[in-house]
Amino acid sequence: MEAYEHAIISTVGGLLAVPMIFQDLNIFSFTVLWILSIAAGTLIDLDHFLIAAIRDKNFSELRLALSNPVEVLSDNNSALDDLIPNWSRYVSHFILLFAMPAGIYLVNYKLSLLVFTMLALHISCDLYRSFREGQKFFD
Repeated sequence: MEAYEHAIISTVGGLLAVPMIFQDLNIFSFTVLWILSIAAGTLIDLDHFLIAAIRDKNFSELRLALSNPVEVLSDNNSALDDLIPNWSRYVSHFILLFAMPAGIYLVNYKLSLLVFTMLALHISCDLYRSFREGQKFFD
């Protein structure tokens, strides 16, 4: 899915997840956590550029992605179709799905649950789109 689609889905998902995980929030705390949930659900796609950099030993795409993530993620699918296979995108997403919340759990378990929820939402939407479009995972 494109980054704008993930941003929209993460916006709605964050509106639901933040108050369910964190009760009795003031408006400032809610807003900060909501923005964090949108970022987690959208920016996970930057891992695709890390995979491409490690595989090709060319870090120029990763540097570009980190210096201007909005521009790079605005055309995520076409930018990455030739760089990395579909299956490695999902492998990296699943690694992050468990590694990031596990690390965050050491600091705050509710925050780790929010990050896990948003990453799982992102992966679920990617899987739905792939199945709907008939994409092959192991080319």
